[in-house]
Formats: sequence, C-alpha cells, structure tokens
Amino acid sequence: MEQRVPGAHYVVFSDRPQEAKARLPLAQSRMTLVHHNHGDAMAYADLWLMTQCQHFIIANSTFSWWGAWLAEYPDKIVIVPGFEKREGVMYWGFQGLLPDSWVKL
Repeated sequence: MEQRVPGAHYVVFSDRPQEAKARLPLAQSRMTLVHHNHGDAMAYADLWLMTQCQHFIIANSTFSWWGAWLAEYPDKIVIVPGFEKREGVMYWGFQGLLPDSWVKL
C-alpha cells in the first residue's frame, strides 16, 4: 500500500488494538485504531466505518471482505491474502470471490 498510496493514513480495526499497534511499523499520526465497538450488537458500526475507507488491506475474514466489497470509492485498492492456488488462480473457496482488480498476496 505504501508504494501505491504514499503517506496513507491507516484505519485499523481490531479487537486486540495493542497487538495490532505493535505489529504495524507506522507513526501514531498515520494510524487510527478502531476498537470501541464491542460485541455483535455493534458490528454494524465497524462495517459501516470500513465502507467509508478509500483503500483496503483486508484480513482473511468475510467481515473485512464485505467492508471492501461494499465501499463505493471508485478507485479503491484492495489488498487481500490469496489462500489457495488452483489451476493458476488464487481464491478463497470459489472462483470470483476476489475481483480481478484486487491485489492478491
């Protein structure tokens, strides 16, 4: 992401914010940790916040996948972990789940 969006501000969603912060080599001024929406009853708030972002580095979870999928920013960059390679294609269980425009690692 640093190569594609230099100087980006990262919004990090985590239920373990201190661990997330420790793993990211970013200045505090370049990241916002979102961890105040606790429990299933508040999950919609995090999902809505995710959809407001312009670019995404998502985890291997359908929750973060939906955040990136629903975001309406037309030039969004989505970086995803590629799980499985079958017939030369990386995907998460069935072909087509990860759009061609998403960057698979």
